[in-house]
Amino acid sequence: MCIVIIGLLLLLLYYSDSLLEGLQLSETIDQNVIVIAEGWEIIQAIWPFALFAFMSGVLVVLLALRLKSMLHEAKQNKEK
Repeated sequence: MCIVIIGLLLLLLYYSDSLLEGLQLSETIDQNVIVIAEGWEIIQAIWPFALFAFMSGVLVVLLALRLKSMLHEAKQNKEK
């Protein structure tokens, strides 16, 4: 199973590389466009958002697991 996950992560990394290669993070002030980051530099510029998204995902998983265990306990108590 770990080999499958590693393979999927490598495919995601390859896809991310091809996707990020042509992207730019820029800001427009009046008529001037200022490039803030290009390619993989974008990750450094938006890491707080990426961390927020990751932590939100972890929270959703933990809440789902807690809900599942609460429902399982309620079902066992109901059967007794």
